[in-house]
Amino acid sequence: MSGPSEMYVGRQNGKLTEVFLGNRANAAALFDYMLERMPEAASDYAEEFEFGNWETLSITGLPARHFMPVYRIIMQAMEELPALNPYKDTMQVALQTDPRYQSSPAMQAA
Repeated sequence: MSGPSEMYVGRQNGKLTEVFLGNRANAAALFDYMLERMPEAASDYAEEFEFGNWETLSITGLPARHFMPVYRIIMQAMEELPALNPYKDTMQVALQTDPRYQSSPAMQAA
Protein backbone atom coordinates (compact mmCIF):
# COMPACT_ATOMS: atom_id res chain seq x y z
CA MET A 1 0.00 0.00 0.00
CA SER A 2 1.50 3.28 -1.01
CA GLY A 3 -0.06 6.23 0.59
CA PRO A 4 -3.28 6.71 2.58
CA SER A 5 -3.36 7.87 6.15
CA GLU A 6 -7.06 7.08 6.55
CA MET A 7 -9.49 4.24 6.12
CA TYR A 8 -12.76 4.61 4.26
CA VAL A 9 -15.26 2.67 6.31
CA GLY A 10 -18.48 3.15 4.40
CA ARG A 11 -20.65 5.24 2.16
CA GLN A 12 -23.99 6.71 3.20
CA ASN A 13 -26.10 9.00 1.06
CA GLY A 14 -23.20 9.40 -1.36
CA LYS A 15 -20.83 10.56 1.39
CA LEU A 16 -17.78 8.57 2.42
CA THR A 17 -17.14 7.87 6.10
CA GLU A 18 -13.43 8.03 6.79
CA VAL A 19 -11.28 7.57 9.85
CA PHE A 20 -7.89 9.25 9.92
CA LEU A 21 -5.19 7.02 11.34
CA GLY A 22 -2.51 9.63 11.87
CA ASN A 23 -0.07 8.64 9.15
CA ARG A 24 0.68 6.22 6.34
CA ALA A 25 2.57 3.83 8.58
CA ASN A 26 -0.50 3.33 10.77
CA ALA A 27 -2.73 2.75 7.74
CA ALA A 28 -0.19 0.27 6.36
CA ALA A 29 -0.05 -1.54 9.71
CA LEU A 30 -3.84 -1.86 9.76
CA PHE A 31 -3.85 -3.08 6.15
CA ASP A 32 -1.20 -5.72 6.91
CA TYR A 33 -3.06 -6.85 10.03
CA MET A 34 -6.32 -7.16 8.11
CA LEU A 35 -4.77 -8.76 5.03
CA GLU A 36 -3.50 -11.72 7.01
CA ARG A 37 -6.96 -12.35 8.49
CA MET A 38 -9.28 -11.53 5.58
CA PRO A 39 -9.29 -14.97 3.91
CA GLU A 40 -10.86 -16.50 7.01
CA ALA A 41 -13.24 -13.63 7.76
CA ALA A 42 -14.39 -12.82 4.22
CA SER A 43 -13.01 -15.38 1.80
CA ASP A 44 -14.81 -14.11 -1.30
CA TYR A 45 -13.81 -10.49 -0.55
CA ALA A 46 -10.19 -11.05 0.54
CA GLU A 47 -8.70 -10.76 -2.93
CA GLU A 48 -10.67 -7.60 -3.72
CA PHE A 49 -9.50 -6.15 -0.39
CA GLU A 50 -5.87 -6.99 -1.11
CA PHE A 51 -5.69 -5.69 -4.65
CA GLY A 52 -8.16 -2.84 -4.28
CA ASN A 53 -6.25 -1.14 -1.49
CA TRP A 54 -2.95 -0.10 -3.06
CA GLU A 55 -3.87 3.58 -3.08
CA THR A 56 -6.83 3.74 -0.67
CA LEU A 57 -7.55 1.70 2.43
CA SER A 58 -11.25 0.95 2.24
CA ILE A 59 -13.96 -1.50 3.19
CA THR A 60 -16.72 0.42 1.41
CA GLY A 61 -17.27 -2.50 -0.95
CA LEU A 62 -17.39 -5.11 1.81
CA PRO A 63 -20.61 -7.16 1.57
CA ALA A 64 -22.87 -6.86 4.61
CA ARG A 65 -22.60 -10.59 5.32
CA HIS A 66 -18.88 -10.14 6.07
CA PHE A 67 -19.15 -6.90 8.01
CA MET A 68 -19.17 -8.28 11.56
CA PRO A 69 -16.14 -10.59 11.14
CA VAL A 70 -14.20 -7.73 9.54
CA TYR A 71 -15.43 -5.33 12.24
CA ARG A 72 -13.95 -7.67 14.83
CA ILE A 73 -10.61 -7.80 12.96
CA ILE A 74 -10.41 -4.02 12.77
CA MET A 75 -11.27 -3.52 16.43
CA GLN A 76 -8.79 -6.22 17.42
CA ALA A 77 -6.09 -4.39 15.43
CA MET A 78 -7.00 -1.14 17.17
CA GLU A 79 -6.41 -2.88 20.51
CA GLU A 80 -3.31 -4.89 19.63
CA LEU A 81 -1.33 -2.34 17.61
CA PRO A 82 -0.23 0.42 20.00
CA ALA A 83 0.07 3.03 17.23
CA LEU A 84 -3.64 2.55 16.44
CA ASN A 85 -4.90 2.77 20.04
CA PRO A 86 -5.55 6.55 19.84
CA TYR A 87 -7.94 6.00 16.91
CA LYS A 88 -9.90 3.13 18.43
CA ASP A 89 -12.91 5.10 19.66
CA THR A 90 -13.28 7.05 16.42
CA MET A 91 -13.04 3.85 14.39
CA GLN A 92 -15.59 2.09 16.58
CA VAL A 93 -18.11 4.90 16.19
CA ALA A 94 -17.60 5.00 12.43
CA LEU A 95 -18.05 1.25 12.11
CA GLN A 96 -21.05 1.09 14.42
CA THR A 97 -22.90 3.82 12.54
CA ASP A 98 -22.51 1.95 9.26
CA PRO A 99 -25.79 0.44 8.02
CA ARG A 100 -24.06 -2.94 7.64
CA TYR A 101 -23.38 -2.96 11.38
CA GLN A 102 -26.88 -1.78 12.18
CA SER A 103 -28.44 -4.54 10.06
CA SER A 104 -26.21 -7.34 11.33
CA PRO A 105 -28.00 -10.31 12.91
CA ALA A 106 -26.18 -9.61 16.21
CA MET A 107 -27.63 -6.11 16.36
CA GLN A 108 -31.13 -7.28 15.41
CA ALA A 109 -31.08 -9.83 18.24
CA ALA A 110 -30.16 -7.15 20.79
